[in-house]
Amino acid sequence: MFCLIQQLNTILLVWGDHFANYVDDLGRFMNVPATTLFDINRHVLDVSKATILLDCKEGRAVLYDMNIAQEAYREAILILNERSRLHRDELQPALEKANLNGQEVTNDMMMDELGERLVLTMIGITDGSYMMMHKSFMKLAAVKAKAREYIVKRFDTDDFTKVDFADTKGIEKEPTQHYPKHPFRRAPKSEIFGFGTAFNWCRLWP
Repeated sequence: MFCLIQQLNTILLVWGDHFANYVDDLGRFMNVPATTLFDINRHVLDVSKATILLDCKEGRAVLYDMNIAQEAYREAILILNERSRLHRDELQPALEKANLNGQEVTNDMMMDELGERLVLTMIGITDGSYMMMHKSFMKLAAVKAKAREYIVKRFDTDDFTKVDFADTKGIEKEPTQHYPKHPFRRAPKSEIFGFGTAFNWCRLWP
C-alpha cells in the first residue's frame, strides 16, 4: 500500500509541477520543461514479496492488477526520462541556434529551423508522456482502492492507511493527442499548433 501511494504521489507531483499547466497548450512539446531523471527502480513494488496474495482468488486478482499497474508506472517513468533527455540534449540546442527572433512562426518555419524529425519526435513523445502519466495514475489509483478493500476484508479491520488525493489537477481526464493526423507541412499557418511569435518560446529551459 505504501509503495502504491508513493508512486501515485510521484506521478501527481510531476504532473502538477510540469505538465498540468500545458495540457491544452499547442506548443507543449517545447513548453513542458525537461525534468531531472527519475530513478526507475525507486518505489517499485516487488511483486515477488506479495506471495501472501496467492492463496485465494481475490488475492490473486489484486496481485495481477498490481503487476499491470507497476508496468504502467515504469513505462511512464521511462518515457518521462527519454522526453527530458531529448528536450535537454536536442531541442534546447536547436532552439538556441534557431534564426527566429520575434516574428510570427509558421509550421514550415518551425520545421526548417528545428528539423521535421526533431519536431515530430518531440510532439510524439510529449503526447506519450501525457498519456502514460494518465494511464499509470488511473491504474495505480484503482489497484490502491482494490488492495485496501481486500486487506480490510482479509484481516477484518479497517485500521489501514487510507490516502485520497483531493487535487489531481485533471490527470484523470484522458489527454488530447497533438501528433498531426495529416502531412504536417500541408497545414495552413497556425492551424495545428498556433506557435505565436518566436520570442514567446525561443528560450532555454533549465
